[in-house]
Amino acid sequence: MTITVQQILQKAADNCGFKRVKYIENNIPTTMSNVTILFYFGDLKSILPVSSLLMERFRKESKSSKYFILCSWNGNQSLFPYVDEYWEISDLNNLKSIYLSSVNQNNTSEALSGYKRALNNYFPEILDISVLNNCYNNGFRQEFFDNYKNIKKFLPSIPSSSILGNDFNKKMSEHPNKIFIHPTTHIQEWKNGRYHFEYISELFWSSLIDKLISENITPVIYQDFKTYDLSLNYFDKCIFIKNNDILNILSAIRSCGMVLDIFNGISRLAIIARCPYILCSDRFSYNYTKQYEVDILCGSDIPRDNLYTFSSICNDLNKNNWNASLFEAIVSKIKLLDKDLIKDNLPSPIEISEIVKYELARKAKVKKFGPRFVKIKNIN
Repeated sequence: MTITVQQILQKAADNCGFKRVKYIENNIPTTMSNVTILFYFGDLKSILPVSSLLMERFRKESKSSKYFILCSWNGNQSLFPYVDEYWEISDLNNLKSIYLSSVNQNNTSEALSGYKRALNNYFPEILDISVLNNCYNNGFRQEFFDNYKNIKKFLPSIPSSSILGNDFNKKMSEHPNKIFIHPTTHIQEWKNGRYHFEYISELFWSSLIDKLISENITPVIYQDFKTYDLSLNYFDKCIFIKNNDILNILSAIRSCGMVLDIFNGISRLAIIARCPYILCSDRFSYNYTKQYEVDILCGSDIPRDNLYTFSSICNDLNKNNWNASLFEAIVSKIKLLDKDLIKDNLPSPIEISEIVKYELARKAKVKKFGPRFVKIKNIN
């Protein structure tokens, strides 16, 4: 009895700890030599450049003859409609440890290496996202332009909030002033020339939420494997969304109308949703890693503001200064951005696939991205 490629793929996924969540059976090739599988488990900050600016070009122009399978984060298949098949990890308990091993688009997780070794028994070609590092690593490199000549961005269509259900939309309509936050257990700190994940206490997020509520700003809280569960303490004061499908999250972001990113990368989803955002970041790392390239190339028409500070301000050692040094500045930024918003002028949520000019990012390089720098007071 001949075993089909479809059967081999299913067996490989089952035996190696994956779930096949997207594929068209009629498109599956007849030989395994025509199959390429690629791993991408980068940090949240990297998901925009990878899904919008890099992966589609690599898939279509470097691997167009292959049946292309992407193994990546659970629920994110809608960000990569141009791949032939999408796999996600079956064991949800492994996700957090794998995530905390991510740096930009790369990942050094031993667990992830184990998944790759298991798949070596089935696939002739298994690629890591590092195949893109020569083209893009803390910004575009010359090899990208040598290979692809120009930059093309892709952004998926964002569904209306009707997919979120009547109860969720009713709660959203009851609160005119809202901000979307992602209370992660770790934030990214710039240290020794690279990002590192640093623990941040639940107290930081609860203190921030209390401040927002006191200012009549309702937090819309996105909870996943990276976050604290704050629903018990704030179930009647905040709006919560916990959904594995990225399209639902993007719809909620768009419906909320503004995102607050505190060193965890959630603003990259705001750009995909074409939603205004406030980004708390370290000025040096923001410029050194060329985050402005992504802001400009993918979201030049999205209202935003940058609040420059150091991630160490979020440490418990500075909790007595959170309100005066950080929270007041955040609230001020929210109110100023909201005051200037004309929601009818926000970019359309329809799918985008178009060439963008890199000259826009070159001009941004010499620009200062906001006048305010939040300092940490000396508590000695």
